[in-house]
Amino acid sequence: MKCSQCKIDKLSNEFPSSPVTERCIHVSSHCLRCLVQSLNKQNEDEYHCPGCKAALNNEEVVRWRQRLDKASFKLNVDKLGRRHLANIENVDNNEEIVQQGNIYVVLLNGEKIVVDYEKVRTVVALRQEIRTKKKIEVTKQKLVYNGVELKDHADDNGDKNLVEYGIRANSHIQLMVILYEITEKETIKDLVFDLDWGFPNDQTVDYLDGTCFLYTGNKYWRKYDYQSQYYPSTQNTRHSGDVLNRTTRRGHHKITSKLDELPENVTHLYFILSAWNSPSIGCYKTPTFSLLDSEHPDKNLCRYELENVAHSKAVIMCSVARAGTKWNVYIVGTESAGNAKDYRPIEQKIQTMDGLF
Repeated sequence: MKCSQCKIDKLSNEFPSSPVTERCIHVSSHCLRCLVQSLNKQNEDEYHCPGCKAALNNEEVVRWRQRLDKASFKLNVDKLGRRHLANIENVDNNEEIVQQGNIYVVLLNGEKIVVDYEKVRTVVALRQEIRTKKKIEVTKQKLVYNGVELKDHADDNGDKNLVEYGIRANSHIQLMVILYEITEKETIKDLVFDLDWGFPNDQTVDYLDGTCFLYTGNKYWRKYDYQSQYYPSTQNTRHSGDVLNRTTRRGHHKITSKLDELPENVTHLYFILSAWNSPSIGCYKTPTFSLLDSEHPDKNLCRYELENVAHSKAVIMCSVARAGTKWNVYIVGTESAGNAKDYRPIEQKIQTMDGLF
């Protein structure tokens, strides 16, 4: 079955299962990605179905965007390949689990690691294979399948087999990379997200925005950006605002957070980059960022090549998540629509990560 827009073979579950409106019978010929791309190009006050041109309300459009966000996060349709996308579903206990073929380990940015199931029957063996293929240390790997974190050993200290988690051939396993663990002993006084960028050639001034979202569990709490620089009631986190040098044609943002002073209900910090007027992050000259401890500025807690997301409007760079008495720093690198003018697409993308960190 081919999408009428991109002409690429798609699986049946990549097509809308029902019309966007009651009157439309054409949109089922679009794959989900092309449908949402069409809606994203339209004026938000005048949405219409790309098939029959019937008017759509904002709630309908948000519903389709959320469906694509969830599909893109789990399997990343844009990056995982045109075919061979398996559904992630619960395994019937009465069904024999196929252990011949490939399984797929997917990073948060959509990159996929192909693993021969017969070579890695246990969680321990899978971690070693990931280390061999991607140079990611075993202790930095957090693996999740169907919402359950994979553990190396059972209660009797024996190795846990993948089949015990219902993992079969063609399964997709989520991998989160823990870049750094901030223990209780080494509490960071000031966690600093430092962003620097050059103005695009065709702009006198333009902004590559650095933003920090704070969450309590899966609930958005507040943001820190060029406009919301601090809150008098909780001054543990602060945004520098726009620091511009028109002579050198560069801009700078700094977000500082005192992790040990954050309210106990704050569990996640998400650090985000987004283009203001320019169409993508790649329009800005030599952008650089670092996440560091202000007392040890030579130690970067998060590394990511911005060239990987040069074509994106926004990217969720990393997450700092509370884990008991410590904090873990995770690389994310997930691309998104939206920017500091409209954070809604970014918030929707973060919702798809619920429960992973």
